[in-house]
Amino acid sequence: TGSNSAAASDAENDCKAIAGYTGEGSGVAKCVAGKYKALTTAAACTDCDAGTYKADEAQDAAADCDACPDTTNSVSAAGSDAISDCLAKAGYTGSGASVAECEKGKFKATAADAAACTNCDAGKFKAAVAQTSAAACEACPVNSVSPAASDANTDCSCNSGWSGPNGDACVKECGTGQKRNGAVCENCGAGTYKTGTDTATSCSDCPDNSDSPA
Repeated sequence: TGSNSAAASDAENDCKAIAGYTGEGSGVAKCVAGKYKALTTAAACTDCDAGTYKADEAQDAAADCDACPDTTNSVSAAGSDAISDCLAKAGYTGSGASVAECEKGKFKATAADAAACTNCDAGKFKAAVAQTSAAACEACPVNSVSPAASDANTDCSCNSGWSGPNGDACVKECGTGQKRNGAVCENCGAGTYKTGTDTATSCSDCPDNSDSPA
């Protein structure tokens, strides 16, 4: 079993491995899982191609190698012997039949790796799936921040002392007795005043016949 010889063979080593086996004579052995051999020769078995696998021994054709379940988003090394060797490409996570795209707000840079996707850092967001690098995560507007793994610009809220709609430009807030000049607060001038904290760019005039210090 596992070998054959030509007519009139006169030595044990004339017994060559049949398809699915390798070697000659007493050294004949099954092709191991992940390999195959189609001919009756002593030659070594051939690896299943990258992107395929085979869990059974003694396979006799390349067609016996099974394709990874997700041939677009996962890959296996040549000679793979289990479905779990089919590992997610960059932008995807998992292995075998459980490969899935990285969700919004996450990324994965490594290929042929079942590892989990990585969160975009705090202060960044990403609204698209299957991202392949940290650089894909977009920064929140200046003077705003978002939680890690944020998936929309509206997750970005203005820092303390700044105001504005989530995901939009943040404007400096100035306190009582101050007005806003760009990103700087300035004291109200003599004869003017302001109450409360807001983003106003001017102070109110004092009533008639009254004054205030700067």
